[in-house]
Amino acid sequence: MRVVRSAAALTIAALGLGAGVARGMPAAAADDCTAGDWAGVVAAFQDATATETTVILCADITGTASLRLDPGEALVLDLNGHDLSVFGNDQAAVRVPAGAALTIRDTNRSPGTLAARSLSRGAGIGGDEHGATGTITIAGGVVTAAGGGAGIGSGVGGVGGTVTIAGGDVTAVGGGTSAGIGGSQGKDAGTVAIAGGVVTATGGTYGAGIGGGSGSTGGVVTITGGEVTATGTREGAGIGGGAAGSGGVVTISGGTVVARAVPDVATTVPPGIGGGIGGTPAVVAIGAPGAGVGSAVAEVTVSGGIDFDDTLQVHPNAILAIPADQGLTVPAGHTLRSAGSIHNAGTIENLGTIDNAGAITMPDATTALGGVVTGHAYRLDYPGGPSQFAYAPTVAAAGFALPAAPLGAWVDDEDRRLEEATLLSDRYGVATAGSSPVAIALTRTVASLSMSPQAGAAGDEVVIVGEGLSGATSVRFGAADRVTGTASDGGTRLRVTVPIPAPGEAGTTVPVTVTEAGVSATVAGGFSYASPPVDDASPPVPDAGEPPVLVTGRLPSARVGHDYATVLEVTGSPRPRVELADGSTLPEGLALEPDGTLAGRPTTAGAYDFTVTATNAVGTGEREYTIAVAASTTGESGGSGDSGGPGATGGPDGPGGPLPAAGGPARALPALAVLLIAAGVGLVACRRRDVRHG
Repeated sequence: MRVVRSAAALTIAALGLGAGVARGMPAAAADDCTAGDWAGVVAAFQDATATETTVILCADITGTASLRLDPGEALVLDLNGHDLSVFGNDQAAVRVPAGAALTIRDTNRSPGTLAARSLSRGAGIGGDEHGATGTITIAGGVVTAAGGGAGIGSGVGGVGGTVTIAGGDVTAVGGGTSAGIGGSQGKDAGTVAIAGGVVTATGGTYGAGIGGGSGSTGGVVTITGGEVTATGTREGAGIGGGAAGSGGVVTISGGTVVARAVPDVATTVPPGIGGGIGGTPAVVAIGAPGAGVGSAVAEVTVSGGIDFDDTLQVHPNAILAIPADQGLTVPAGHTLRSAGSIHNAGTIENLGTIDNAGAITMPDATTALGGVVTGHAYRLDYPGGPSQFAYAPTVAAAGFALPAAPLGAWVDDEDRRLEEATLLSDRYGVATAGSSPVAIALTRTVASLSMSPQAGAAGDEVVIVGEGLSGATSVRFGAADRVTGTASDGGTRLRVTVPIPAPGEAGTTVPVTVTEAGVSATVAGGFSYASPPVDDASPPVPDAGEPPVLVTGRLPSARVGHDYATVLEVTGSPRPRVELADGSTLPEGLALEPDGTLAGRPTTAGAYDFTVTATNAVGTGEREYTIAVAASTTGESGGSGDSGGPGATGGPDGPGGPLPAAGGPARALPALAVLLIAAGVGLVACRRRDVRHG
């Protein structure tokens, strides 16, 4: 590689000046840069030879004329973190004719910019008007190119060359009848290959975003990586051909691509990918043939559909997205052959054949694809309808769920259970041209229910096991009152608290019935209630349990910003659940747990009245409480342990925190102290009598 150094650049390098140094730590040292002004850049282009020459910018530079390579010359332009602006008044702003090669890169950690604009009919970067284009490679930097011809590519009436983008941030805008990146009016667009970077390409009035200009071929467009947005205007495709131009060959095997067209209001919408309006279709492939697990994924979103020639290939590593307000048409005699994923939020009009070895999601599970669909195409028929259509190997991959099957599951005509993860192709085969789609008749079966344990007493918890229990509305033990349960594990388990037996059913086995959505099923074996205790003096009386009673009376007071905790004592059998009564509120910052624990850190002073309820299978008890929350004193920081030693709960009743409730352990301490003092006094008196009589 030969490095060209101008006299001006040498002077700047020797003095250590230049904006690149000021930007801080460019990749090229000051004495390595080769162009510090416009004259230095022009000289580097003029001195380029067939042996690749590198020019490294030393400063931000604005030019007033074109930069031009001649056929047979090769140049590497290193922006080196600087900005270069070029304006072409007569032809291309940066001319790269056939036989010449230009590589644009940036070795600085803070990328510089190249802005190239042709004010005539040449390209921003590429060919002059009617001239053939050479080889253009962009590997880094921020590049913006606009032309009367293509933004990057050929000038008006010129033949396209080879454009490769491997990195950087590239924006290209075509003028008039030219593409954003690619060709111009009436000539072959050449080759465009994108492997990385962020690329935004917008066609001129009749040009494609990426591809051909008006009346030209779309050339060969290959995208293997990067983030690409391509927009055609008026009658040009997003990727492919311009107005009345052929779509060429478009292959997208990696990266994220958005292809769209922006038509005039009065015109037909051009395709996102394909030939322009009035042109011929493109040969289109999305994804890579034979791509497997671990392959790069091609994600393509298309507005305006895809105008393809004979067959549209969507390979296994591809995701083709159709937006909600857009559509894709498979013309008569054409085939969409997909082994990847098609996410259809809009419409697919199938007038030809869809050979589906992948997955197609539809906006609605009850919407069927028209025409002939082979491969993964299934119709799920339910009693009373409506049917669902799955165009995927599983229901889950088709993007919807099976209808609810209360207390059971869906089974086919061979009593095989159908789940959302069932591999449909293995069980039912695939659709052929004469059987599209495969029909699967389903019926709902009520699954057998079991319960564990199947014997016990009121208040015990049992688990009912079965299918479709998520919406179970009631469970009935014999003639006892109905109870509800809590479903878990995907509706296969239902936890229930055994109710008090109906009169005469204690000590007997009763049927257990579960009801959901009007469907009832009986637990096999029922439930055996424990026998009541036998009293010889009186007939057996069922154990009805004990109703809840809230024992705790006065609540300890609290202080703003201090941790607070107390427990409301409650009796009853089965163990009651403690809750705040409807309409009652606690001081902000406190919470009441089901076991009676009242804890938290209050935030607002005041006196608060509230009602607490305790409930079990026997009944409900309630009690009104008042809690006083004192304001935080000056200088207190709040929190636990700040005035009562480690672990103390802060409050206004003393350094040890709030006093416990009446009858609690702390109120027994004074009485215990009195007893200990009295015992000590008695012992001293005895010792004194012993001394006097000794």
